[in-house]
Amino acid sequence: MRGRIKILFDIHPFIVGGLERFLYDLTRHLDRDRFEPFSVSSQDGPPAKLLRTAGVSCEIIGEES
Repeated sequence: MRGRIKILFDIHPFIVGGLERFLYDLTRHLDRDRFEPFSVSSQDGPPAKLLRTAGVSCEIIGEES
């Protein structure tokens, strides 16, 4: 058997709108035995926090420490 299929979501960092709510619902209902959703964003904002509550790994890229 192959490993899980990785699905990358590139999310907007500032607001939670229709697309972000759709991704939240989608990732909550994905078969985690088959798929591994993760996301990237340029900043850690409300959409990333929302996806984390669905168990999605969120990588913040482009921010300087």
